[in-house]
Amino acid sequence: MRLGKAERPVQSATYEAHAEIIGALRARDRIAYAYLMSRHLEFGLKFVGAPTSGQTAATKT
Repeated sequence: MRLGKAERPVQSATYEAHAEIIGALRARDRIAYAYLMSRHLEFGLKFVGAPTSGQTAATKT
């Protein structure tokens, strides 16, 4: 979960994203939750990289 996230701006953005997701959960706002999670996961993909052939993102370690 810390992959490539040592930079302070990234840590701040991640903290804010988590706070927004928690806020949507507390408000029971399913649309906001789905949007925020999608945005957060898309942002995280740039730290993981593309899967190689024959390997899906779910199995990449």
